[in-house]
Order: sequence, then structure tokens, then C-alpha cells
Amino acid sequence: MSDSIFTYAILADVFIIGMLVMVHEARAKISALETKISVDETNFQQLLKGQQDLIIKGVAGHLQRITTSVLSNYQETLAKAVEADLSVFRQSTAELEKAANDEVQAFKNTLQKETVDTQRDVAQKIQETYTKAQEEIKKYRDERIGEIDQHVGEVIITVCKRVTGKVLPLEDHQDLVISSLQKAKREEFF
Repeated sequence: MSDSIFTYAILADVFIIGMLVMVHEARAKISALETKISVDETNFQQLLKGQQDLIIKGVAGHLQRITTSVLSNYQETLAKAVEADLSVFRQSTAELEKAANDEVQAFKNTLQKETVDTQRDVAQKIQETYTKAQEEIKKYRDERIGEIDQHVGEVIITVCKRVTGKVLPLEDHQDLVISSLQKAKREEFF
């Protein structure tokens, strides 16, 4: 039995050694797998990071193109809106200028018409006043001449008496008065 125990012991040792070798090989394989997994994980992380970078660059490029397109469209739309507003402003300004010029022209025309009407009215009133003044002067002159005619005979008789000391006959008085009045009219005495 001792041999069998010994054999069992050897077999157990061989088994244990075999197991140890297997454990060692398993550990080596595990270590190799761990290294490989670590390398694969590192490679995966690098690959993942590379893919993330590519995706980020792609998204950033796409966003840049979209932003550029939107900005370009916005600038075009803004330029069109500004041009439209400027066009409306220019048109409104032109319309206001035309309306103001029309108002000024209408005011000038009205003022000119009123000035002409006023000048005509003033000229008419001046003419009426002048005509009335001439009529009054003529009336006054006629009255004064009538008064003179009434008193001239008396004055001449009185003057003749004083100057000549005698009285002229009535016919001579009338001839003298008429010739004196005609001479006074020619000389524009009255």
C-alpha cells in the first residue's frame, strides 16, 4: 500500500503539477488576453476617439456650411429688405417733395391771383377816387367860376370906377369880362 499511496501521491503531484501548469498556462493566456484586451481596448478607444473626431469634424463642417448658408440667406434677405425700404423711402420722399412743390406752386398761383386781383381792385379804387376827385374839382371849379361870373361884373364895375373914375356901359363891361376870362383860361389860371 505504500506503493499505491506513493503512486497516488506521485499521481497527485503530477496531477497538481499538471494543474499548476494548466493554471500557469491559463494565467498566461489570461494575461495575454488581458494584454490583448487592453491593447484592443486602447485601439478601440483610439478608434472610437478617431470616429468621434471624424463625426465632430463632419458635424462641425455641416454646421459651418448650414451657418454660412443661413447667414448668406439672411444677408441677402436683409439686403433685399433694406433695398425695398430704401425704395419705399425714396418713393415717399419723391412723393412728399412733389406734394410740397405742388403746394408751393398752388400757393404761388393763389398768391399771384390774389395779388393781381388786389392790384386790379386797388387800381379800380384809385381810378374811381381819381375820377371822383376830378369830378369834385370840376364841380368846385364850375362853382367858383359861377361865383366869379356872378361877382366879376360887380368887381369890374367897382374896379373901373376906382381906376377910371367913370362907369363903363354894360356891353363894354361884358366884353371886357369875357375877354379877361378867356385870357385867364388860356393861361390856365383856373
